[in-house]
Amino acid sequence: MTTTIDANLLIFKFLTAGTTLMTTVSNRLYGAPNIPPGITAPCKFLLFFGDGGPSHPDVQMSTQRWNFHAYGEDQVEAQAVYRDLHDRLQRAWNQRVTLAAGSVAVLRTANRALGPLDLPEPITNWPRVIAAYEVTFCETAFTA
Repeated sequence: MTTTIDANLLIFKFLTAGTTLMTTVSNRLYGAPNIPPGITAPCKFLLFFGDGGPSHPDVQMSTQRWNFHAYGEDQVEAQAVYRDLHDRLQRAWNQRVTLAAGSVAVLRTANRALGPLDLPEPITNWPRVIAAYEVTFCETAFTA
């Protein structure tokens, strides 16, 4: 029996493999819709969370949408975090992503669906850029 992959893990692993993005945010990538409790002042970091999406009826692929919130100490830094995200994710095509030892998934395509929007965080008023990307991926992993 095949098991559907953890789509959030796929996105997390793909993004963390991008050294420029991870350097920019000092490895602060969070898969949650809210600012983590340990962050108490504006800094460069990236939040992401999924909205789900349809699977394809004839092939084992899904297309899901992820929302990204790029933060910085000021709006210029937030925009820099967003640009590094965009450089990593936009038009990614047929990318192999290692999920665990011996388990590889395929990210088929990724394209921006919304944004970028300069929109300060509503509770803290911290600088933020939001964007959304649609990502198509194979629903099951294969053994490498």
